[in-house]
Amino acid sequence: MRPSVATYLDDMRHHGRDIAIVRHHGNRRTATTYTELAHLAGRFAAYLQHNNIQPGDRILLWAVNSAEWIAAFYGCILRGAIAVPLDAYGTADFATRICADVRPTLLLGDAPLLAQLPADYPRLTFDQLATLPTEEVSAIPGLTHSTPLQILFTSGTTGDPKGIVHTHGNILASVAPIESGAQPYLRYERLIHPLRFLHTLPLSHVFGQMMGLWLPPIFAAEVHFEDRLAAPRLIDTIHHERISVLAAVPRVFASLKTHLELTDPTLSVSIEAAKGLSAWKRWWRFRRIHRAFGLKFWALVSGGGALPAPVEQFFSALGFVVVQGYGMTETTALITLNHPFHVKRGTIGKPLPGRETKITPEGELLVRGPMISTATWANGEFHQRPNAWLPTGDLVTAQPTGELRFLGRASEVIVTASGVNIHPEDLEAAIEQEPTVRACTVVPLQTPNGPEPCAVLAMRGSPDQAPAAIQSANTRLAEPQRLTRWVLWPEPDLPRTSTGKVRRRAVSTWLAQSQTPSTAPTHNTDWLLQLLSHLTGEPISNSTDAFRLTEDLHLDSLARVQLAAALEERTGTPTDTPPSTPSRPSATSATGSPTKPRPRQPNLPPSTSSPSSQQPP
Repeated sequence: MRPSVATYLDDMRHHGRDIAIVRHHGNRRTATTYTELAHLAGRFAAYLQHNNIQPGDRILLWAVNSAEWIAAFYGCILRGAIAVPLDAYGTADFATRICADVRPTLLLGDAPLLAQLPADYPRLTFDQLATLPTEEVSAIPGLTHSTPLQILFTSGTTGDPKGIVHTHGNILASVAPIESGAQPYLRYERLIHPLRFLHTLPLSHVFGQMMGLWLPPIFAAEVHFEDRLAAPRLIDTIHHERISVLAAVPRVFASLKTHLELTDPTLSVSIEAAKGLSAWKRWWRFRRIHRAFGLKFWALVSGGGALPAPVEQFFSALGFVVVQGYGMTETTALITLNHPFHVKRGTIGKPLPGRETKITPEGELLVRGPMISTATWANGEFHQRPNAWLPTGDLVTAQPTGELRFLGRASEVIVTASGVNIHPEDLEAAIEQEPTVRACTVVPLQTPNGPEPCAVLAMRGSPDQAPAAIQSANTRLAEPQRLTRWVLWPEPDLPRTSTGKVRRRAVSTWLAQSQTPSTAPTHNTDWLLQLLSHLTGEPISNSTDAFRLTEDLHLDSLARVQLAAALEERTGTPTDTPPSTPSRPSATSATGSPTKPRPRQPNLPPSTSSPSSQQPP
């Protein structure tokens, strides 16, 4: 195993002028080489040294994905500082509370985001990062497997923040099985070099870090950051950039599936007819789709939440490789992983080497190993955790061949299709402040796009007051937490145990039995209604101008970003940048040069058309 994570910078220097990062921001494209990335990391480490930032000091990192983000993170590693990455789509209130807790010696990131934080913290924007002196420094001596590297605060809670501390050893133990397992295949990599990842995940998430920070240097891979997630835009980027692998949360794959089905109404019939065919025959049957994506594209890697079985089956039937794994922030990403060349459909793969797993009689998965975090950060200090079996809170079953099948969450945390952790107690606390609500509980509701939180309300007064109560409660919640679905309990109070606790399971069972079954989106002649059905996965046959995106149409922050991008694609009129998604005034990065906008790929044609098979150079 490597002595420290800093050795990945040696790999970067070895890769030289190979492209490391390509950022797609609107119609701008900025490329950064591995040499440029390593140089910028060394320059930032020198800046930290000159400003007397010591090993163990915390540096808060708040920005959208970019080459500067990665260089700054590695600069922290070189100096021994502890990075505290935050989700660029998080709220200023949450970021401010994290600042108060970790007491960072420096704020680092995009200027529009840092401007929302208290002014008494020193700061360096990514625009200023480009102007740093060219002097570099190497890694400080003494970096070991036990050296803390970062603190990750999980999303979705308005309670007291608690961070998970990762060490160099945690990261290396998580990556080592993949690095060693890839060695037999690296000699074939030169035949398809460079391997290109389309990365749509936040780098503040362990899955996003695995696909954006740790794996690319091993393969000298190109990482493409795309800020618009509309399906036509993703297909266009995959095609023109000759992407090999798309890494995303389940919601993105569901959006692609819906887009393909709407574009070709006969596709579901063709997929049914192709059942039983070999992978190569299925690839040939759906070659028009493969040409639209580009003939170099072959795999989809899903993480951040459970991938619905119909979505996995859909892309597998088309001849793509669908790779699922399983992990948590506490386990520094992966516990299990499907081998990309030996995928077992419907499973989350086998436990990776170095992980001990066992299943309790109740079906809960327990894990143990060197990748598990042994410390947390709360109330301004580290707290050690026992080096024992970690209860995951998830239910699994073991297959005879060793793979695990994910059944659901035993804990009450709801992981949405967008990969956001929703803590029901936080939502309940906000709703219970409403005087018109007698009691409430929040349980997962299965939607076509995956699980979403649903409030079950027992009202004091008129049921007509429920919408206003939800709207008021949402003002006290962070945007990813805001409720878009609620139902009224048919009795004066919710079912309770003898100690007065709400019987969540009974409520969940009632909700599952009483909710209206989901149906496929209708093919409306109104293109806007069809687009909204596409994004929500729900039939929308009519609407009014008074409809609200969140409360009435159930669009979360990711879906709203996709809506804005899709409207821009459809109308040709640029939309405003979504809130908390800062854009710098120039396309020139600190490490690369802007390139000309590339030509646009037309929407995927129906199977009756014959799209060009010409590949970009």
